[in-house]
Amino acid sequence: REISKRQDITLDEIYHQIPKEFHSYKGVEIATEKEVLIPNLEMLELYRFAKENNKRVIIVSDMYLPLEVLEDILISKGFDGYTNFYLSNHIMLTKHSKDLFKHVLKQENITNTQMLHIGDNSWADDAMPKSLGIATLLRKSVLKQLEEVFPKYKTFNPTSVAQSFILGSLCVFYKNYIQKHEKFDYWFLLGAMQAGIVAVAYCQFIYKEIHRRNIDTLVFVARDGYLLQKIFNILYPNSYKTTYVYAPRILKKAVFLEVVEGESLEILRILEDEEEVKKKQITTNQQAYIYIYSNFEHCRHLALKCLDNYREYLSSSNLEGNIAIVDTITLGYSSQGLIQKALNKEVFGCYVDLLRILNYDCVSFLPFSHPKPVYFHNWDFMEFLLTSPEYPILNVENGVPIYQKDISSCEKYRSKAYEKIVEGAVGYVSYFKENQISLGIYDVIK
Repeated sequence: REISKRQDITLDEIYHQIPKEFHSYKGVEIATEKEVLIPNLEMLELYRFAKENNKRVIIVSDMYLPLEVLEDILISKGFDGYTNFYLSNHIMLTKHSKDLFKHVLKQENITNTQMLHIGDNSWADDAMPKSLGIATLLRKSVLKQLEEVFPKYKTFNPTSVAQSFILGSLCVFYKNYIQKHEKFDYWFLLGAMQAGIVAVAYCQFIYKEIHRRNIDTLVFVARDGYLLQKIFNILYPNSYKTTYVYAPRILKKAVFLEVVEGESLEILRILEDEEEVKKKQITTNQQAYIYIYSNFEHCRHLALKCLDNYREYLSSSNLEGNIAIVDTITLGYSSQGLIQKALNKEVFGCYVDLLRILNYDCVSFLPFSHPKPVYFHNWDFMEFLLTSPEYPILNVENGVPIYQKDISSCEKYRSKAYEKIVEGAVGYVSYFKENQISLGIYDVIK
């Protein structure tokens, strides 16, 4: 723009100023615009209202993309049947300078009082036409409308294409979905605006990884896999057999007899019937630890029995062919280790993050780096977004999960709130899927 002697520039002129090796990106840029642009339903409704009332509809735009590209986009998004399209880089006059408005009045042979201009830029769409006596209807941009309802987004300044894409998807979902429905509560919005995005990106990563590994069955591990399975099945219906299984960390420790004193009582209650533990008057971790190591062969036999029971539980899920498990974060690979032991074969593991590398066939959504003093700004929050309404799981007996009995009031509230989070996340993904709108969050991030 600085070197141009005209009011506007073209896409060709932009690419003429950058190295030739990037010129092929021009086609990619145009194709991306066509794919990701989504109509503002409020403006589409207003546009159709004007046409139905026999108003002459004129498109006036300051934009560097070619006229034929923008015309294709408008028609494909429902904005067809307009009278004329005045484009700054085609005419080389801009709204910003108000000269494009003067040109429109002359070409259309109308006076300033016969025109109403609608737009979202306070200068180009309001101040400039008003200075010519043209009436205006200034609508806040979709982003500004989002920021008014969610002020925290005012402090979010995207520094990458990925961040801009995600922010754009939130604007679209808020404008075209949330505004048109009944009032939603805080937890629904948290699920829609945050959990949904995280789950989509991770599920897209999972799909790409298992697709190239010839996986037959995808196993979502409780509790972290609860929402992920729902989102995956929305994004990729009938593409893979998916199932949701329980593989508690403490059960793996009991099966492998990985006994530490601080968890000994819990492990013994899995190995022995709880009533048996009471009969033996074992009530502390220290007593349980001493008992296990004093009766190690007996406990080893009980551990094998636990493994057989767990193996029978997994068989009911008909886990066939090449198997991949889905979890979120791991230090000890407990779910993968337990499932491999029960199935007596290797399974592939998908994780959001790895806290250390062990001898397991797996892949991480986030690149592994060591040492890792901080693996997330707040993993507790991430774990809150990707979980289930279920209470903590201790064991699986006869195919039924055994939940922790002493549930705190906080956990009860979390469970209830999470039902709304799931509803919001599923709503976010379903909206884009049902409207066939591209949501390639992982591709953009990558």
